[in-house]
Amino acid sequence: MNFYNGRLTISAVPFFILLISPFSLHDIGWLFDRYICGVNTVDFAVKSISYYKETDLNTNASTFFTQVVVTSSGWTRPDSNNVSAPIDLRLAFEDGTVIDTSWSETGDNIPIRQTFTFKTKSAPVYAQLDPWNKITDDFNYANNSLMVHDFLRPVVKWADRIFDFFQNALLSTGVLV
Repeated sequence: MNFYNGRLTISAVPFFILLISPFSLHDIGWLFDRYICGVNTVDFAVKSISYYKETDLNTNASTFFTQVVVTSSGWTRPDSNNVSAPIDLRLAFEDGTVIDTSWSETGDNIPIRQTFTFKTKSAPVYAQLDPWNKITDDFNYANNSLMVHDFLRPVVKWADRIFDFFQNALLSTGVLV
């Protein structure tokens, strides 16, 4: 092993990985590539939240389809299976429901974009990446969460009512003709 003032040098990292891997029962090469040998900055971001509502005309039940777009940039090389450490995603809804899921990146040192789609009974309120701050080397924590704009909610509500009225009027007219 190569030591310099009591610290492991970079040339000793492959030996250390070989020494530790049998005890961890996992390939930990990604950990060293990212945290010790990596030089890239890492930035995760929630780019957008969009949703739309569908109403079943027979049962009058509403279903919301939510799409959350998540990106990352500057991720270091993934492991041999082309997978990196999982990142948690939390999505909260108006009725208090919270969905927690995780996202594993794939790719080879390129900006990555992932779209999540959820089908729920309530409209989304916010989405947050890494809510427990497990990823310590995130460059900008400010873009890890995004709220649905509250000032647009009344406009969307009234526009939805107007479109429902026109849709019902057209359906009623179609039945009469």
